[in-house]
Amino acid sequence: MSSLLTQIMVAVGIFVAGAAFGIKWHAGQDAIAENQRLEQVRIQAAAHRADERRQSTQVIGALNAQTKRTQAAQVAAAAASDASGRLRDDLADGGVDVHEGVGARDLGEFDLAGKVFDDSANHASEPYYRLTKRP
Repeated sequence: MSSLLTQIMVAVGIFVAGAAFGIKWHAGQDAIAENQRLEQVRIQAAAHRADERRQSTQVIGALNAQTKRTQAAQVAAAAASDASGRLRDDLADGGVDVHEGVGARDLGEFDLAGKVFDDSANHASEPYYRLTKRP
C-alpha cells in the first residue's frame, strides 16, 4: 500500500509542477502580447507627433509667407514716388479720387468681373450704380 501511496504522491507532485509551469507559460505569453501592443501604441504616437509637427510647420510657413507678402506690399506702397503706387491703400482709406492723370505713370488697363444687382426698389433713379463725374 505504501508503494501505491508513493506513486499517487509522485503523480500529484508532477501534476502540480506541470500546472505551475503552464500558468507561468501563459503569463509569459500574455506579457509578450502586452509588449507588442505597447510597442504598436508607441509607434502610432510617434507617427501622430510627426504628423502634428508637419502640419504645424506648414501652418507656420503659410503664416510667415502671408506676413512677408503683406510687409512687401506695405514697403512698396510707402516707397512709391506718386499716388498711383499708393492707389490701393488710398482707395481703401477713401483719400484719393481716381481719375485720368493720377500720378506720372500710366495705370494701364485691367479687366473687372463682378455681379450687379438691381436695387430699383430703394433707388429708382439709380437702380444699378451711381455715376459721379469729377472735374
